[in-house]
Amino acid sequence: MIAAFNAGASQQHLATKYGISIRSVKRLAHGNSNRPQATANRLTPDQRETIVHTYATTGTTQAELALSYNVDVSTIKRILREART
Repeated sequence: MIAAFNAGASQQHLATKYGISIRSVKRLAHGNSNRPQATANRLTPDQRETIVHTYATTGTTQAELALSYNVDVSTIKRILREART
């Protein structure tokens, strides 16, 4: 969508094509979002490494790691999956 906008497609055309509002097209095209980004509660790279190491070398479960780092289990699963790649 951004490429089409930059190539000259109208906001109205893009809104219709993607089924979103013109206002959404404007926000997306200009890099503005009304969704707040969580930055204060992000895990540091060191914490991520510790999670991967702890999971690999101890019997700590994903649920226990999630509780100790105050994150959802899906976050732990994602960190472990990313570490495997």
